[in-house]
Amino acid sequence: MSKFTEERLFQNHTKEQIMHWCQHLNFFHFMRARGAHYCESDSFCAHFSYSNLDDLNQKLGQLGVTLKTLDKNSIPFDPFGSYSIDDLDKIKYTIQGNNNLEQPQEVIVFDQKVHIWVQQSCFEISISGSKNDSNYEVSDKDFEVCLDLEKEFERLDWQQHLDSDITNHAHCISRKLYPELY
Repeated sequence: MSKFTEERLFQNHTKEQIMHWCQHLNFFHFMRARGAHYCESDSFCAHFSYSNLDDLNQKLGQLGVTLKTLDKNSIPFDPFGSYSIDDLDKIKYTIQGNNNLEQPQEVIVFDQKVHIWVQQSCFEISISGSKNDSNYEVSDKDFEVCLDLEKEFERLDWQQHLDSDITNHAHCISRKLYPELY
């Protein structure tokens, strides 16, 4: 795996600031934007594993999140599909393997605005934009949101559900790739 250049890594935040974040977060990781169309923003992310739909619903329920079933007027998003302008408001992002369930996306968890995206065997909670509502950047305010949420995750004993595969992502500033920041 390749690492970011120092210039790229510290483009938006100082080395000291990123070190502080890395050294104080137990569930979340700082995710540096790759700079391409996919994953174009910085964020803080945590991944939690689940074993099946019941387990997912149970864990999301502990966060106060309920998965929504698509109504008859909704259209599951197909990246290869073609849609009319009239269909745009009906298009819904669905959970892979469960095309009748809508992705949670932007929700409130323990009084904090977060983004949840369900993947095949884990779900991601991401934080960004708490300071100025710009989901393309992170700040110390987002870091504080992460710390507040981490207290709740500890209370729920969710250390056991952490999905460490996040540290394999090329844009994850993890102990694995950046031990000098920890």
